[in-house]
Amino acid sequence: MGQRVTDRRGWGTIVWLCSTRERELIEELALVHSLHPVAICRFVREVMMANADLPEGGKEFNFEPKANGHGPNCFLLGQVPGPEAEGVNLSSALASAQRDARLVAMALEGKPSWEKLLECYANCAAWAAFWAEHWPSPEGRARWVLEDQAVTAELAGMLSLARAKVAKREKLERRSAGA
Repeated sequence: MGQRVTDRRGWGTIVWLCSTRERELIEELALVHSLHPVAICRFVREVMMANADLPEGGKEFNFEPKANGHGPNCFLLGQVPGPEAEGVNLSSALASAQRDARLVAMALEGKPSWEKLLECYANCAAWAAFWAEHWPSPEGRARWVLEDQAVTAELAGMLSLARAKVAKREKLERRSAGA
């Protein structure tokens, strides 16, 4: 998984996030139909989403990001639908989750504030919880359950550490004020 391949067929550099067998099938379809592999992947995604067992009704979820700060720690993560959300357009959800993942990666490359770091982990945990309920295949949902558990545990540890730091700072402030 995640192998980077520079293709001799003139397709350019492609990062494959699938098994070798899936990559071979995509390449074969691309050759047979004279299409770029990315076009084949987009087509397959649309077919999968069209055939997914989605709930009827519900209102369209608004993925618009909200401003959350200014300066070097400013980045706009999108709103994440809760695991219980109904009627969510999974193509829009996937695009929003991928956008958030890119923003989180950029934020973590820098030196985010403690608050932004917690916000990044909370966003990842929220997406993992959403996909654990809404991924189109049972196997995918099972993988997201594991991811949700791991990210939630890490976030809980970070929150515990944050509480300890706040308590220590408050204790020092009380000592300073009493002196």
